[in-house]
Amino acid sequence: MARFGGALDTPEEHAHLGTIDVLTGFSAAFAILMALFHKKRTGKTDVARASLSAAGQLIQIPFLYDYEGRAPFDEPSGPRARGDGPLYQCYEAADGWFFLAVDKRAVNRLETIEELRGISRKNVEELFDFLADTFKTRTVEHWVHQLCKADVGATPMASLTDLREKYLSHAEMDAHARGGTFQFTRYADHPSGHTVDLFSSCAIRPQYAGLVTPAPAEKYGKNTRQILVDLGYSNREIRNMIDAGTVSESWSEQYLPD
Repeated sequence: MARFGGALDTPEEHAHLGTIDVLTGFSAAFAILMALFHKKRTGKTDVARASLSAAGQLIQIPFLYDYEGRAPFDEPSGPRARGDGPLYQCYEAADGWFFLAVDKRAVNRLETIEELRGISRKNVEELFDFLADTFKTRTVEHWVHQLCKADVGATPMASLTDLREKYLSHAEMDAHARGGTFQFTRYADHPSGHTVDLFSSCAIRPQYAGLVTPAPAEKYGKNTRQILVDLGYSNREIRNMIDAGTVSESWSEQYLPD
């Protein structure tokens, strides 16, 4: 949230990839992996747990300690913030942007990249300008490939619009059956009455099994009358309940309240 200022005047979409939900999912996967590893090594089963609250506390750890003489918390914030230092930063390449993440203790790994040789001799003040100028000389694909090959974290950056266009599928094409975990699904006949693009609801791709993806929920109240008929109420009784406000045929005029 810090990157977007954490305020109502910076409402740009970021929730899907910047909240504790994602971290908690990774934490749950790691917990399961460790439980399976424990069983393999010891023969004993274990319990795998994950918690949104715990993941939130983990993110906040850098801001939860203080002591006399400590410098002010001056972490980067706002939509123009690009990182937390020259080794944890968004950089512009010749054809786009990517994010670099490398521990300062592992900066020697960058020496294996021809264009970055000599970087370990740069001081902090020189480091950002050196990297910024160098990265502009080649493409995002080149740098991400070279950095990952050197065991350094790097990933291309894109807007949600770009990602949606790249990973968009149509519901009738069974978008959840194959492909990567990051997908969008387009519902041309969504119950809202609009064409709607949503994150695909299933993030798993089993090799030997199929997936059943539920259809979008109908508009609240659409089947109120039919449900009451099935329960044995007459049309007059149903009308009286609707007039009295006991039941409703709609939550709002739109698919969801404004």
